[in-house]
Amino acid sequence: MKLMTSFAALCAVSCIGFSASAQESWYGAFGGGIGQQSVEFEDEGEDINTWNLEGVAVVPLGERFSVRVDASYTGVSEDDFSGNVTSGSAHLIMRDDSYALGGYIGFGSAEDVSTLIAGGEAAWFLGPSTIALGAGYGQADVDDDSIDVYGVNGEYRFFFTEDFRLDARLGYQGASESGE
Repeated sequence: MKLMTSFAALCAVSCIGFSASAQESWYGAFGGGIGQQSVEFEDEGEDINTWNLEGVAVVPLGERFSVRVDASYTGVSEDDFSGNVTSGSAHLIMRDDSYALGGYIGFGSAEDVSTLIAGGEAAWFLGPSTIALGAGYGQADVDDDSIDVYGVNGEYRFFFTEDFRLDARLGYQGASESGE
């Protein structure tokens, strides 16, 4: 159950991510990465290695609003297990030249775990850098159990060019049995 709860939390935070478009027409992007997460549950810790592929499409709705749809596929491994996490989300975003605000609903799936999460997000645009924050809460179904999942995520992005950026992410995710 501990490992499945960890995956539920990973699904939750996988849906939290933010960027907004200043484009006049739709655009898309893709990327990938590697990482390590330390998960603690009932006073036991696990180090989880991850790799991911992700894609996004943004469609403007007038001058200040847009819809973003994204999806990711993450490979996960730790000492006793390896598996995959699939997640996606839809965002409604309002932005101007210096900031963006939005909300989202997302899903995640890993092994016998499925999650549904909703949350809010914000970003500040500082020249070639962007600082983004997000938070979300939702429910995960693990076998026959229902689990509350929550997470916060921060990102720093540096744009070397308009089409090339590097991201640094830091987040916290948690899970507890519903009603506890």
